[in-house]
Amino acid sequence: MKRREATKRMQAYPVWTHHTLALMTGDTPHYIARQVTEWRKKWRLIKLKRWVYVPSDTMQFLDTMTLSRWLVDPSYVSCERAMHFYGMIPESVHITTCVTPKKTQQYDTSVWEFSYRYLASKYYRWWEQIDQIYIATPEKALLDYCWLYQESLHDKSIESLRLHFPTEFSSQRFLQYMQRRNKKSFSKKLSLSIIPYLPDDWSTS
Repeated sequence: MKRREATKRMQAYPVWTHHTLALMTGDTPHYIARQVTEWRKKWRLIKLKRWVYVPSDTMQFLDTMTLSRWLVDPSYVSCERAMHFYGMIPESVHITTCVTPKKTQQYDTSVWEFSYRYLASKYYRWWEQIDQIYIATPEKALLDYCWLYQESLHDKSIESLRLHFPTEFSSQRFLQYMQRRNKKSFSKKLSLSIIPYLPDDWSTS
């Protein structure tokens, strides 16, 4: 497949997998493997993991949040990356952190870095799909952050985040999610760190 033809097909398949390459070319897996080696030399495919590539021509149109689920499925974007997306923290982050009921793992490409943190299946909830992005709700993004970094959680670490709560953030929902963890030591730590920073609706009925 020549580059001009491939470029047209990139619009339909911004991420290339073994399956999409077979659909595009109709070739055998052995021949596709040879083609991938040639394409990477000629016009650079970025390898995310085995049989998952991003054509360099489509890089500018992709976001790490969109790519994250191609690496580990199921997973959703959470913690700082999600909070930045919602405007809850001002600083952009280099690493895209996701949570998954699968094992903790890291993917570091030449362009992007992804961190997947294990979360028990019973807590793998309160996320939504926005276009092609699977992402925690604002409340769950903050709760995941507190849960995963609870060992270093204190009022100063929360203050350093410079949190801003969007109008759609509900302190009541955050507290409900926290209570469903059913862990007193975690709830106590949050009461001394994050809860004083929550918007006032947490105290309303």
